Amino acid sequence: MSCRDVVFEVPVERERVWDWLWSAARRASLESIPAALHADARSALEAALPPRFVLPRTVRFATAHL
Repeated sequence: MSCRDVVFEVPVERERVWDWLWSAARRASLESIPAALHADARSALEAALPPRFVLPRTVRFATAHL
């Protein structure tokens, strides 16, 4: 069996990060924020990020022969 990791660089606009976090495992952290504070939390997050940044994502490819 052989494995190879490949890193993909995904450009992300700061306005998309909040929605992405809700779709990922990290949503548990967001669920602890009271709904009434979501708009303020989103604004604070977006203010802390550059307009566009690169999110490295690693994918592992594995092959095996029987």
